[in-house]
Amino acid sequence: MYSTVPNDPNFPSDLRIVPSTSKVIQVGARVGAGAGNSSDDDAGQDIEGFGIAGRTWEAAYAMRLYLSPPAADVQYAPPCPLYAAPPSSKPSRHTLLEIGSGTGYLSLALAPHLPPSATLILTDLASVVPLLSRNLLEARSRWMTNIHPSSVSQVKVEALPWGDEEALRELSLFREAERDDEEVTILASDLVYFPFLYPPLLRTLLWLTKPRRDGGKSPKVLFAYKVRSLVREEPFWSAFEGRWFDMESVLTRSTPPASSSPAKDPPCVRFGEEDDIHIFVCTRRPSTFDLPIPSSDEHLMRGSPGDATSASDQFELMLFSGISLDSDSEDDT
Repeated sequence: MYSTVPNDPNFPSDLRIVPSTSKVIQVGARVGAGAGNSSDDDAGQDIEGFGIAGRTWEAAYAMRLYLSPPAADVQYAPPCPLYAAPPSSKPSRHTLLEIGSGTGYLSLALAPHLPPSATLILTDLASVVPLLSRNLLEARSRWMTNIHPSSVSQVKVEALPWGDEEALRELSLFREAERDDEEVTILASDLVYFPFLYPPLLRTLLWLTKPRRDGGKSPKVLFAYKVRSLVREEPFWSAFEGRWFDMESVLTRSTPPASSSPAKDPPCVRFGEEDDIHIFVCTRRPSTFDLPIPSSDEHLMRGSPGDATSASDQFELMLFSGISLDSDSEDDT
């Protein structure tokens, strides 16, 4: 395995990985894998050609369950934003943009469940775009067979290197004028792994979540994360949550059948806990919309004197207890 791209982060020198399947996670068996994870929707994996980006990573399988139409016997808290609003208040135009899409598994599995008015944008490095385009072509063939083409949302593949603001402004999302009835959601799955990528990843998320016009909405970020090395990964979350975002950890519980005898509601558990996976619903703090984004990586990751010094402790508390961290609401009390 090798890359023709210099310093390609998808081909570290010690790369030893194999393709995955949805069976690598246990949460699907508990919350009802029937809501998703069908092998018919698998995106092709190509580790030989695309390295890390050519593998579907574990958190994507869990995120797919959360993003699938809700099953009658499962409840999420907070509920998935894609289905939480009543039909009368749903936006007439919804754009979902996934960063670091890799194989495209998550977005391509989600696409058939979105209304035709929705737009789904898959992004990754330019060197990964051929894999995404190939998998999109294969997915379209499946949709033509199994779904009426007019009922499938618009799906695009575009290049977006993290930390490249010029490339970000070239995305179709930014080339089109924002409408009052438009809603944007950012999808991010299994992106926190190499520390040298944390500053460009955070900058990209900050650019994407700044309202595009005065009075405009800030997109929510749905972030799937599998703990692999908390010591190495915590600095990203400390910077992400410590100054910029509020985060809610998704909880879940099963719903007893209506025919069952009255009993106490089953307890909530953290979604994905058996797999060390977390799903976070993240909201940009309005107080940060006009803050300058530091050009220095060290300043961005560590903050200035007087910034939230207890961010690490707060994040770890949320990580192990499933509570939400909402600094703006605490400041308002």
